[in-house]
Amino acid sequence: MKLIVILTAFACCLPVSSFAQGSSWTSDQKLTHRLDLGPSLEHPERMGIHYDVRYQLNLTRPDPDGHHFGFAIGTLGFEDNKRDNASASFTHTEVSLQGRYYDSGYPAALEPEVQRRYLELLDKEMNELSEQEDAELVQLTTRSLSGSFLLSYDAHYRYEAAVQSELRQHAVGAAVSARIPWIHTALDFIPSLTRPGVQYKSRAVRCYIGFDKLFVDRGMVDDITFVENHSRIQAQFAWSTLLFTMFTARVIWTAQYIIDASEAMKNADLEFSNLLQAWVLYPLDLVSGVSTGIMIKYSYGRAAPSYTKTDEVNFGLNVAVL
Repeated sequence: MKLIVILTAFACCLPVSSFAQGSSWTSDQKLTHRLDLGPSLEHPERMGIHYDVRYQLNLTRPDPDGHHFGFAIGTLGFEDNKRDNASASFTHTEVSLQGRYYDSGYPAALEPEVQRRYLELLDKEMNELSEQEDAELVQLTTRSLSGSFLLSYDAHYRYEAAVQSELRQHAVGAAVSARIPWIHTALDFIPSLTRPGVQYKSRAVRCYIGFDKLFVDRGMVDDITFVENHSRIQAQFAWSTLLFTMFTARVIWTAQYIIDASEAMKNADLEFSNLLQAWVLYPLDLVSGVSTGIMIKYSYGRAAPSYTKTDEVNFGLNVAVL
């Protein structure tokens, strides 16, 4: 959790556009975080905090279209409330140089929680809006009409560690990410039946594919020692939508394939691994982009760096800045 505090302080101290002054490029920064208070995915008896904190510094131009560049640092993982040898704590910490290709002709849908708030504000008469709500409506309208990236790419370094597996490895690689058209229309068919009369805009499925070269410090997974450096391909598909104009549904499927796995890793079934996570969130409040809610989460599979199998339904509390 120390890294979360450092990232937050780092983001608050940086000037928004100091290094871009005097040129046609300007900069903007964004700090987002999502915290889930609840049990570990693999060990339900272990309570703690699932965290996902990201800071981005983007270079932008007067022309919204075309290639834009930036820097990002983020960390996600689980912090066990018990600090012992059986701790379920793990972390992924990443630093990356990013590029994005924008097209103003293809605005992206807002996050389900934010879009729900946007629809609530649109439902009110103008004379019913407070000054704060009016400013919020203008901001959300601007966001809903602005263009979004069609393709992003990065070069990254990632540190992955888990207490139980004793795995410590460094990943250096590159990745591309894009929205997949049309699929979300089919996925949203049943959820859309629960939203009568609501002009909700479904979000496209996001696809991420990356290649990493892994350098292992030390590690033991299922009695298999990771002593050789190896390469892997990672893929992720993410999608979210709205249910009954109130609940947020979110699905993420992550998979990895180790290209040059040793015979021991193959025998331990570590050559290919994947993890499916599905959330349903009941909102408690959403004010100025801060969302809180009660969470039901299902997890199935396993993934680096713990490689512990899970097939669990968990309950918890979710807090997010969107």
